[in-house]
Amino acid sequence: MISLGEPQEFHSCGQYVFSLHPSDHATLNPQDVHFKRTAKAGLSQPDHQGRWILKARKGEQEEEEEEELYYKHNTVVWSRGVFSSSWQIVKSFTVDTHVRQALWCSFTDSSRKPAILQPSSHSNSKTVPSTENDKNSLEGVCIIEENHISFYGNSGEEYCCALPFQVSHAWNMKFGLLFERHINNNKPGAKVDSLAAGENLPILFSIFHPLEEPAPVILLTPGASHTGYSRDTNQQVVFSCSDHSVVMMYSHTTGLHTVWKLRKTTQQETQGVTCQNTTMTFDPSSRSTISTFSSSLSRLALSSQSPSTGIWSPAGRSKLGSPGVTSRVHTPVSDIAAQSRSASSPSGLSSLYRLTPSPVRVSRTPLHSSAFTSVTNTSLIDNLSEWVDPLAPDICLEMVWTETNTYLGKQTTPADKVFLTVDVCKQNYLCYLLRSVSQLRCVRFEESNDRSQLIFGVAINIPARDAIAVKDMVVVLELNYNLILYSGATRVGRLHVSNMPSSRLSLPEFDSTILGDSSAIITSSRPASSLLAVQFEEQANLLSPVSSETNDLSRRDSSFLDLNFLTGSSIITGLRDGLGDRFTMEMMTGRMFRVTLPKFSSCPLVKLCVDAIRYILPRDKAMQSALKWYSVRNTLGGPGLQSEWQRFMLCLLGMMGYDTEQLAVPGMDTDGSISPVVAVKKVKHDSATGSDEDWNDLLRTEHHRLAHGHGVFDVGAPPVCAEQDRKAAVADTSAALFSYVPAVMYSLHLVYEELKLNTGLVHRGEELVQLLFQLASDLRLNAYRDHYWRDWPRLQMHTEQPSQILDDHLLKMQYPGYLRAEPPSIYQWLCYVLRHSTPPYPFPHVPDVCRTTKTITMLYACIISKEVSGKVREKYLQCLPVPGQRPAPPATAPSRQTTPSGGHTYNSAIFYMVESKFTQKDLEVLPFGVAMPIVQAIYYCRQQPSYTWPEAAYALIGRQDLHEQAHLGQQTTTTTMHGTQVAAPATGKPEEDDDGMANIENEALKLQFGDDLRVAEVRKLLQSSKPVKIVLVQRPEVSDHEFIEEQERHLLSVCQRTMALPVGHGMFTLFSSTPVVTETLPIQRLCLTGRAPPRNTTVDLTHIDVPPNMNAWPLFHNGAAAGLKVMPQSAGIESAWIVYNKPKSTDLTAEHAGFLMALGLNGHLSNLATKNIHDYLCKGHEMTSVGLLLGIAAAKQGSMDVATTKLLSIHLECLLPPTSTELDVPHIVQVAAIVGIGLVYQGTAHRHIAEVLLGEIGRPAGPEMENCTDRESYSLAAGLALGMVTFGKGSEMVGLSDLSITEHLYHYMVGGYKRPQMGPNKEKYKSPSYHIKEGDHVNVDVTAPGATLALGMMFFKTGNRDVVQWMTAPDTQFLLDYVCPDFLLLRTVSKGLIQWSDVEPVESWVEANLPAIVKKYAFNKHLFAGDPDCEVDFSTMSQAYCNIVAGACLVLGLKFAGSANAVAFKCLHKYALKSIKLGNKTIADQAGKTTVETCMNVIVLALAMVMSGTGNLEVLRICRFLHGRVGQAHTHGLYGSHLVTHMALGLLFLGGGRYTLDTSDRSVAAMICTFFPKFPIHSNDNRYHLQALRHLYVLAATPRLLLPRDVNNTKACFTCLQLRFKDTSFYKDQTYSCVAPSILPDLDLLKEVSVQDDRYWPITFSEDTNWSSLKTALQRDGTVFVKQKAGQLSHEDDPKGYRTLLVRSLTSEVSSGWRIKSSDFKCLCSDPDLLQFSEMFCTDHAGLLQGEGSTQLQICRALLHECAAHEKTDIVCLLLAASWAALRLPTAGSSSDLWQLKLLFALSSRAPSSELLVPEFKEWLLSKVQHFLGRNLDEKSLLEYLQGVNVPQEASQPALAAFLAFYEIPTAVQLSQVVVQGKPNLPELYLRLQSLNLPFTTVMKLLSISQSQS
Repeated sequence: MISLGEPQEFHSCGQYVFSLHPSDHATLNPQDVHFKRTAKAGLSQPDHQGRWILKARKGEQEEEEEEELYYKHNTVVWSRGVFSSSWQIVKSFTVDTHVRQALWCSFTDSSRKPAILQPSSHSNSKTVPSTENDKNSLEGVCIIEENHISFYGNSGEEYCCALPFQVSHAWNMKFGLLFERHINNNKPGAKVDSLAAGENLPILFSIFHPLEEPAPVILLTPGASHTGYSRDTNQQVVFSCSDHSVVMMYSHTTGLHTVWKLRKTTQQETQGVTCQNTTMTFDPSSRSTISTFSSSLSRLALSSQSPSTGIWSPAGRSKLGSPGVTSRVHTPVSDIAAQSRSASSPSGLSSLYRLTPSPVRVSRTPLHSSAFTSVTNTSLIDNLSEWVDPLAPDICLEMVWTETNTYLGKQTTPADKVFLTVDVCKQNYLCYLLRSVSQLRCVRFEESNDRSQLIFGVAINIPARDAIAVKDMVVVLELNYNLILYSGATRVGRLHVSNMPSSRLSLPEFDSTILGDSSAIITSSRPASSLLAVQFEEQANLLSPVSSETNDLSRRDSSFLDLNFLTGSSIITGLRDGLGDRFTMEMMTGRMFRVTLPKFSSCPLVKLCVDAIRYILPRDKAMQSALKWYSVRNTLGGPGLQSEWQRFMLCLLGMMGYDTEQLAVPGMDTDGSISPVVAVKKVKHDSATGSDEDWNDLLRTEHHRLAHGHGVFDVGAPPVCAEQDRKAAVADTSAALFSYVPAVMYSLHLVYEELKLNTGLVHRGEELVQLLFQLASDLRLNAYRDHYWRDWPRLQMHTEQPSQILDDHLLKMQYPGYLRAEPPSIYQWLCYVLRHSTPPYPFPHVPDVCRTTKTITMLYACIISKEVSGKVREKYLQCLPVPGQRPAPPATAPSRQTTPSGGHTYNSAIFYMVESKFTQKDLEVLPFGVAMPIVQAIYYCRQQPSYTWPEAAYALIGRQDLHEQAHLGQQTTTTTMHGTQVAAPATGKPEEDDDGMANIENEALKLQFGDDLRVAEVRKLLQSSKPVKIVLVQRPEVSDHEFIEEQERHLLSVCQRTMALPVGHGMFTLFSSTPVVTETLPIQRLCLTGRAPPRNTTVDLTHIDVPPNMNAWPLFHNGAAAGLKVMPQSAGIESAWIVYNKPKSTDLTAEHAGFLMALGLNGHLSNLATKNIHDYLCKGHEMTSVGLLLGIAAAKQGSMDVATTKLLSIHLECLLPPTSTELDVPHIVQVAAIVGIGLVYQGTAHRHIAEVLLGEIGRPAGPEMENCTDRESYSLAAGLALGMVTFGKGSEMVGLSDLSITEHLYHYMVGGYKRPQMGPNKEKYKSPSYHIKEGDHVNVDVTAPGATLALGMMFFKTGNRDVVQWMTAPDTQFLLDYVCPDFLLLRTVSKGLIQWSDVEPVESWVEANLPAIVKKYAFNKHLFAGDPDCEVDFSTMSQAYCNIVAGACLVLGLKFAGSANAVAFKCLHKYALKSIKLGNKTIADQAGKTTVETCMNVIVLALAMVMSGTGNLEVLRICRFLHGRVGQAHTHGLYGSHLVTHMALGLLFLGGGRYTLDTSDRSVAAMICTFFPKFPIHSNDNRYHLQALRHLYVLAATPRLLLPRDVNNTKACFTCLQLRFKDTSFYKDQTYSCVAPSILPDLDLLKEVSVQDDRYWPITFSEDTNWSSLKTALQRDGTVFVKQKAGQLSHEDDPKGYRTLLVRSLTSEVSSGWRIKSSDFKCLCSDPDLLQFSEMFCTDHAGLLQGEGSTQLQICRALLHECAAHEKTDIVCLLLAASWAALRLPTAGSSSDLWQLKLLFALSSRAPSSELLVPEFKEWLLSKVQHFLGRNLDEKSLLEYLQGVNVPQEASQPALAAFLAFYEIPTAVQLSQVVVQGKPNLPELYLRLQSLNLPFTTVMKLLSISQSQS
């Protein structure tokens, strides 16, 4: 009888929560509350009882937890917790209707997502995906109602959709859910004729996603020619399992159960089903009769009908704390639900139809106001007028087993309970309970060899009222209400439940249906006193076959049903909720108790032995032995004083046939604990009263010896000679495991070798070795005996006892072929591998038992060999085969996908550790000698790691910096460490003193510019939220009124600067924060007022005239600056949040328009819904339309998105049909739309778009007024758009050659007669403009800028000489007069774009663009003042000089943008200072102040472009000087000048120093649009260039800041970087060193970036390996983790390195490590554990340590110093363990320490240059070993052992065994014929010993022994 754990009363957590849950359901009757369990409660009937299901899970602390899903009425409660501890509520759901079923489910095939979740796929295309599961599974809770299904995912997903039919039951499957359609029958379970009932529809449906349309399931029966739909309404699903993908069904027609294999359909099956009779025949004369063929499944889109009401609010569906998305894209299904609810519906069209291939969106309203009505079949007939599209199935059920009819005419019902279980030998069983016949049927099944089929065996019947599966067991409630434990179909024993309630049940309360046949009780012929005898009989028959039990059921029932013992509270009526080793018992009183099955073992040694024996034996013997041990261990009464190992050893010996009472079992004498657990059966005496011999037998038992002296009575045993009894004892050859003793011993030996590899279990080897020694002695395996004796020489083993196994018995045993004559020794094997780099033999192991043996063996194989795959692997490892079982999979080596092709063998070892999940914890439990080669591999790879490894490999080698870097690279959601969450204050408006830059000072800026206040100065220059100071002195002659006007005029001048700040502000704070999605984004104030000190009176612009809407565009820029703070990686930026930021008023504002454009530039505007876009555009707000169109186009850059194209085309007349309605589109919106077209089609060279844009450059003014104003900006926008579309493709546009784009652009640039207008609107522009008179010539003032830049962008990097000649400045005054000076600037820019590769950042290249005449006469009027022949226009020459130089400088800025090129900076800085000085001289009047100002602005802007993101101090000084030019003295400094100044300032600190400008093709195009050298005159000026385009720099901004961060404290730090550039024609093998944090050059120019710093571990990013990791790091926040070396301080703590001089002296080779102080050790290491160790064990606080204590102190100091100084702190424990092992050799109980030292010596000889083992330490260890062996070894005993003359004395055994083990001396049997008398020479002895493969040291030692012997 097996004792169960303490029963604990069980109460459903959900039931208790439901009692407290607020609900509107009616009060329940007491009868409803009473739990009444029916035989089969179908879900088709309303269930008023609460139900729950349980499942197991792993908790956060890896503890076993249980989850409960309870549902009642319309409430579902999900709870979780440990059974014996408190529970917590995970979620609670309340739905609208009654919950029919709730279950956990998982959707693994995410490739079948509907179109709403997978836009790139089409919902009507159902392909057959692969059979592998998708890793992105969708797990959660599924709630099934009458007409709906709701899914709530674990990650917050929420889906709710209507069902096309009523569901009888839902079943889990591997890919999703399986639905069983509800059938309306009068009687549940009654047989129904499908044709008579008119049902020809599928019963089973499947879904792969909560929003997917249910697909019918097809069935495939053996012998069938084709598959068909599951239409048989008499079949019912009773079980499904997702693990093996099986489904069990019951047929009401045959009364039999069948098992089906669930799989996905093949393409042939899908086509075969859908193509069978897809047509439908209609009788036009009758609407009530419809003839359908076999395939009635098809789809028909109903206009507004749905079978189930499906419109409701998500808030009404689920009362959760977080919002959910409850949208549904569902193809409406016809009236299946209507027919399911109505029996009068005609058959034939109750199936799924659809005419339209695209899904129809179904809205949702509350259930009581359904928007859908039922549709009769007659209406469907009227609308059915075309062929239907069949609905393809996804799942196929293939029949694999049918039960045989053994019920002999009995009425059968579907299985009441079905479950899968495994026995202790891992054999699979399908069990189903039939309460109608009181049977549990068990069918064993297994997979075929190719794992494609399931093979079922014969069903076995077990009498049962109920059953439940637990871990490897089945608990059966027998007909007599006893609990019986089975493993599979094998009976284990009866279960005993202790401490059950004892309330007695009165006789009238008994029910015959519960207690069975009452006649069995009344006619019982056995007395009540015989119950005890029956119980003993139960114990004696623990492993009886099931078939024998079924023949005597009446006797078993009658024997136990005694009314004197039956009580209502102790009668078990049901079993449920089996999880792990726990299950619940349902009592007759309604109470439930949770009990736990006892474990197989709690001792790790016993567990390993049981698993090894279970593997090595045949299944029947393994089953018998395992269950025998389980019964012995958990027998009623407990183990007493015995240990678990002792009980197991006795049980095992007994099953081997040993007479344990007559056997002096090893290890029993010390404890004195023995128990007759397995005793030999005594001969039963005839006398019922017993005899004296019985008493004497009891006194001779071990149990009596155990109790002797402890009891009350001290009764002595009779004088019986124990030795005589023992000699007479003989093993029982009929025992179950007798013939398998060699196999069992060998498997236990491998377990013994496994224990050697675990320092926590090595001491358990002392217990196991005594059993192995006994078995080896009995099997006459002397080599094994000698092996065990060498391992444990001090252990007293019984060698004088006669063996119970006779010589004749040995012939009856089965010796497996893998049994080696020489015992496999893991230590000796590893040592041989290290010495010879090849294994002596494949080391055997037991799969899944000797895991450490397998891992260590393969690790050593990886260390010594580069290739360990294929057959080479078989040389190292041998998996023990087992007859009759599938062979275990071979040992795996690193896979080809991850194993590096080259490199050291240590790399393969690291990869194998990662793949086998070998961690540092596993390494810590290894002995130090075994672990040292692995540690050496780790140490090598730590110094020279590969940068393509997974993060687990870096954690293993101790490179936390690389581990964190790899971890950040693998994260799907991108977060940054510096991103700050920004939310508006409670009022919804930013504070007045908030300048919007409070969070910009990040760690990078503090490290880069921590020594000065440049960041604070930039914030001061860019702040626009505070009133400016108006510091003016009132002169005496000025009145107060005039002074106020003077103040306001000064304020107006300052406001021109203030309004120009937001663009620079947006550059400075670019992508610097993450918004709080529950709050609106704060927008900083744009303050245009001032304060006059000393009274701080407010000064505003009320007394002077100012332009109307002066601040409109500045507010736009201000909103854009706020929106550009949002990081592109910010999560939660959805359409709802964007609309949430709309102004509270009804009117849109300019700030919100800029905000929208900014969201488009950072990519978030693509989330804006189409409806919201429509709402914005319908408002008619010009700036909002501009921002929205440009933002959407920027988000879709280069995508040719059709929807975006349509959106932009509405605003462009040129892209609309000529007959379309004319729309009144504002001019600036048209400009934005045409630039948007260029962005969307950038780099595509689209023919139609290019043709349209070419025509728009020269679009005439037209007869109407709308095209007459600001034509320049539209023409420029068209030119820029055309340049973006054809960027760099001037020589490759083969398909556009007939358009003559180049000739047309040249015509627009230089002028000439107008050409006929082309395009759809050519008729409109035939009439000339009535407002502008242009004549017949092209107006080059309008078309030239756009055409010039379009040519330059089209021929970018092409070097086309013809186009370059067009762009070259004229070299005569006559030609110069025909070119506007402004156009010379644009021509120079275009020329530089075409000759991109020839641009050089030197002054000579800039001057080379100037014609000779310009160089001669520019600004030199004073030199030719007296020359009467000089007729040169000096103004023209000076203006040409300024524009050409400015254009050349702009080209330098474009090419070297973001590079911080020192040569380019020097050149541009010189021209910038020159232009500033020129503007302050009178000579500037020769060119005009405005021209000089424009030239200066362009040069300063180019200088800032080159130094973008660097914060250069020289450029900052220039910007600060230009910032101060306000007031009456600087009237030439207009709004455009201030705009350029602050744009340069923002570029200098772009993105807070994290971003810089890129020079890719797209980036250059964006910079040309942004920095177009024609700046606005006032704040509302858009004539030449749309101001919104000034923000397109974002498209060119790229993060290139590398920010080192210490991995230990996550603080940013300084490190030295080395950059290696790619070879070019200008330089080769060029390197550059800098200090990070720093802006990196363009990554396309670099080949390698490495951290080369003496204070940190090196990290290298190479273009060939881990370049993507560097890009990922830069895209996040630039963080690169670095790890500080031991003894080094950071650059911030020790800038000069003076404090590390002490460390250098301590780490030098001549230092005295043993004299180091603990205070000095702090400079070497910062590990708190090692510091504490140094304080406790390396310091003699009292100065009293002497002798051995002083030696240990010195060892600790020396080893700790050595490891800390050379970055080997992780081997401190290993070296200390080696030193302690050497010191305790004289007193060691085993030779394990000696073997570990021997492994260290073998490793040192293999790798003499190893840095882990210092030579001095190795020599010290070797001297300790030699001293021990030389001092304690008795040579006489050694010679006697070698000659086999005498057994060594016990006193000399430890030293002798150590000597034999250390030198690997063969056994006496092996040397008996080798060692000869006399003095053999070395060659002779070597030849004799050659077959033994002994090391040379052993041969030399044997030579010396032989010579000494003679």
